[in-house]
Amino acid sequence: MSDNLLDLYLEDQLTRIRLMIQRYMRRNADRLQGFGKSYTDAHVGRAELQRGLMLAAPRSAQTWLDELGMPPLANIETTLKHQDDAVQRQLAHDDAGAIPLEMIRARFGLAPIAFDLLLAAMAPRFSEEIARLYAVAWADFSIKQPYAGFLAELVCPGKRVLNDAIAELGPQGTLRRCALIECHQQERWLPRTPLQYMAVSVPQRIIDFALGQDLHSSPTELGITLHLGARPLGELAFAADQPQRLSRTMRKTSARVTLLGEPGSGRLTLMRALADARGRAVLEVKPTLAPEASINAPWWLAQVLREARLHRAHILLRLDGQPWSPDADQMNAVHQLLGDFPGTVAFTAARRQEIPAAWLTGTTELTFGPLPMKTQRDMWLKTLTQAGHDKDETLWELMARRYQLTPGAIVRAARQATEQARVERSPVTIETLESAVRVRIVHRLDDLARTVVPHNTLADVVLPEDRRQQLEEILSYARHADQVYNQWGFAHNGALGLSVLFSGPPGTGKTMTSSVLARELGRVLYQIDLSRVVDKYIGETEKNLGRIFDEAQKAQAVLLFDEADSLFAGRTSVKSSNDRYANLEVNFLLQRLEEYSGISILTTNAPHSLDEAFQRRIRFKIDFPKPDAPLRQALWERHIPDHARDDKPIDWEALAEAFELSGGHIRNAALRAAFKAAEE
Repeated sequence: MSDNLLDLYLEDQLTRIRLMIQRYMRRNADRLQGFGKSYTDAHVGRAELQRGLMLAAPRSAQTWLDELGMPPLANIETTLKHQDDAVQRQLAHDDAGAIPLEMIRARFGLAPIAFDLLLAAMAPRFSEEIARLYAVAWADFSIKQPYAGFLAELVCPGKRVLNDAIAELGPQGTLRRCALIECHQQERWLPRTPLQYMAVSVPQRIIDFALGQDLHSSPTELGITLHLGARPLGELAFAADQPQRLSRTMRKTSARVTLLGEPGSGRLTLMRALADARGRAVLEVKPTLAPEASINAPWWLAQVLREARLHRAHILLRLDGQPWSPDADQMNAVHQLLGDFPGTVAFTAARRQEIPAAWLTGTTELTFGPLPMKTQRDMWLKTLTQAGHDKDETLWELMARRYQLTPGAIVRAARQATEQARVERSPVTIETLESAVRVRIVHRLDDLARTVVPHNTLADVVLPEDRRQQLEEILSYARHADQVYNQWGFAHNGALGLSVLFSGPPGTGKTMTSSVLARELGRVLYQIDLSRVVDKYIGETEKNLGRIFDEAQKAQAVLLFDEADSLFAGRTSVKSSNDRYANLEVNFLLQRLEEYSGISILTTNAPHSLDEAFQRRIRFKIDFPKPDAPLRQALWERHIPDHARDDKPIDWEALAEAFELSGGHIRNAALRAAFKAAEE
């Protein structure tokens, strides 16, 4: 829209306001003249006093207006009607949809009386002359903002609609509910100002919008971000039915939808793409960033909804991690505000339990789960090739197998690895990609688990041949699970996860073998600290276990539960409330273990103490026996490096025969001998 068109429109509307002022002055002429024919707010004029006392009032005030050259009331009404018609004809000729004030009228659904009230409240901000005329008409030069009662009388064509105009300025009126105006208490009226004497102002955002100024930078104090434009839907990767389901929901006039999924799973990205295809924006809202959201939720939400209407934007309200839950009274007002909003409102959280039940009423639920491995491969390929890298099947194949990432995490990790390669002037490697991924994975398990860095290889594992074959089978299972379950269609036969039980005496290599498996598969190993997981308070153990599996799922990590019998012990008969809650913990663990699509390794010295249900769900069981003499000889030879030996031969066989030690004890003995030799 041209500046000239906006200027002409505003001047036409201000002409209407001037005519309304003339009409008001003619209707209330007895207020206009004080003693000595001068304007004043110091006392009540003769004419006004006579009217208030229901005495016959002289026409001196009307005569005085005649002397000013003001037309009679009937002529003013006619001229105002002609001006209204002229404005409407001009709007029909011009592009009314491009005029900011007309946008406000349409986007907020303002009735004619509401639009005129808003225009009259804004007029003093557009024209100093009109601000002074308001003071003259009201006969009070101390006011700087018009009162609600004055505005209602000013715009009303007759007394019969005056109450409607005053109600429109009230708390339930469109202007107040949509935060287009604010009404202020006055010190002159204590303890509470009547509505008709409240001062009315218009927020600066509305003034700026009406003047055609750029509002793309949203108020930061509201905790909102405006997203304009989006990547085309065809360039995005989602589960097959997600775009169609969300698109159908967003086509409704006032859609309410709950989007469940981890941060980065594409909830905002998909919503932006669908909104952009219809010429709409998305307003992302984080209540935790806005202090007013917790203090006065309805007031804050009204500002947010106003911004969304101004920009024709859908709303994405983030409730991830820290659910926003106003009190009961505020919640009723919040629901009323949301009920009036004509666009889509989406609530986001990682899982349904994070959203207060009051938010879920009447919403459509859509879950953004893990992407299939083939989709992840395609995303790695597209992201890396767009960054200018040659098509390298090894890279994207390995990354898709080793990690189960959200689309956002894949894009960010690829960008970081690309930037690192550019700075170092080297190609993107699996090492740089993995480094970027592990930085991006939100690891919130510092107090419940530790990351184990493997130092051994499969060649360092000394076990009987049948046990080594079992290890090879475990590795084969993990490497080809996607092909068998997803590509060949065996997923219906059972859980996709891989659970392994290592049992045997201490020092036989159970923990070390676990780290070797993680290294062979290129996955991170989380060793769970069970002393911190189990909590005496009801529900806390389940919460800790939930955190463990949620975080591990992102990295497709190997979970190691050392001394698992302390957590996976058999359920007992219920004789007390403690027994019941202990059994609930076991049931919860069974469920999460079955749902987990990564690798879980349990080690124990007492396999028979594990719950029978766990035993049934364990896919591989390997018993780590105490090593016999040939295995002990192999362990001695591995634990003393060649370059640490002198020229004297060592009788390995005699060592193995003489001492019946486990692998762990042999390692400790070799290390102790090395330090003793260094001292000598």
